[in-house]
Amino acid sequence: MGLEILIKPHFMRLDEEWHANWYGVVLVEKEEHIQPVYEALCEQDDYWDGRIHLIKVAPKEIDSTSDLTHMCDYVGKTDIYDIPTLQAKLKEQGIDVGFYQYCPDNDY
Repeated sequence: MGLEILIKPHFMRLDEEWHANWYGVVLVEKEEHIQPVYEALCEQDDYWDGRIHLIKVAPKEIDSTSDLTHMCDYVGKTDIYDIPTLQAKLKEQGIDVGFYQYCPDNDY
């Protein structure tokens, strides 16, 4: 199970899929989790190299999904091939990770 964020007054379950060429953010609970998540992403897809800025510490609560949208950047050709496996691998290290994306054109 991935990361949850409180959107007043309810919780939001973060995405369990990733789309290249959308806007997105990878969310972790702590600053020290960014590097291991980055390394795991680079290990499974070379396009993650140099894109550590797409990984950010998740807010504990937000007012709306627009708060998450503002955290997103263009993800380019990055991909995540098997999110449940990646999450399980990171969970073994005590790291919860979540994903949020949007497509501004809604062409997909």
